[in-house]
Amino acid sequence: MDSIFIADIDITGGIGIVYRMDHFSRTSISTTSLQEAIELVTDPNNPNENWTMIMEICDKIATNKNSAEMAIIEIKKNLRKNPVTFGWRSIVLTLTLLEALVNNCGEIFHTHLANEAFLKALKSVIASKNNPPKPIEKQVLNMIQHWAVIFCDNSDLEIIQELYEECKQQGYEFPPIDKNHTNKTRS
Repeated sequence: MDSIFIADIDITGGIGIVYRMDHFSRTSISTTSLQEAIELVTDPNNPNENWTMIMEICDKIATNKNSAEMAIIEIKKNLRKNPVTFGWRSIVLTLTLLEALVNNCGEIFHTHLANEAFLKALKSVIASKNNPPKPIEKQVLNMIQHWAVIFCDNSDLEIIQELYEECKQQGYEFPPIDKNHTNKTRS
């Protein structure tokens, strides 16, 4: 299959990052199911994140409560994959998708995020038995901390604050909170 190369061009006309786009990124969410789209963007064989499809997934979820629930189920499934067997790449791509969904889908997604089984699956990624690479552990801890801060005033999402406190009690080390980086996400 032929590859397509796409360059991001900034507003000054300079060329930014060049992406190799293969069959995964030419697939549109309109021609595939949400489940298949999530499988495509989290496929460990993808050389790069497929931001076009990630944003299409965000758009679909932001307008459909059932899609938000399905996305959480699929993401949880990916987070529970054994990294020894499947490698860490799929988890990295899953975390990228998860961050995009939290930042772009608002309350329709946030309420599904605040689910004990889901948060347990997220925390399991950094369990010592998995021996996660430091950058992945740092990313997961940053996500938990960020969510705890931005959702601290929402009683429906207090389980995220509880997870944050639990992780601190268990000795996980969080970075200092960057007040400039804790803007509220879309509600």
